[in-house]
Amino acid sequence: MLNIIRKIENLRKRNKTKLIDKLIMKLNNYLKLLIKYLLIFKSIWDKIKEYPKI
Repeated sequence: MLNIIRKIENLRKRNKTKLIDKLIMKLNNYLKLLIKYLLIFKSIWDKIKEYPKI
């Protein structure tokens, strides 16, 4: 009986770590996208600043 309880606890721990890993992966992907869009925005902003004002 005790062995079964240990197995269940181990499964729970594994599921929690999987969930945390998934969250970290999602956060990582969002951060990559954010950086990409910021770089695009910065390049556009630099091009706009290059043009002389009328």
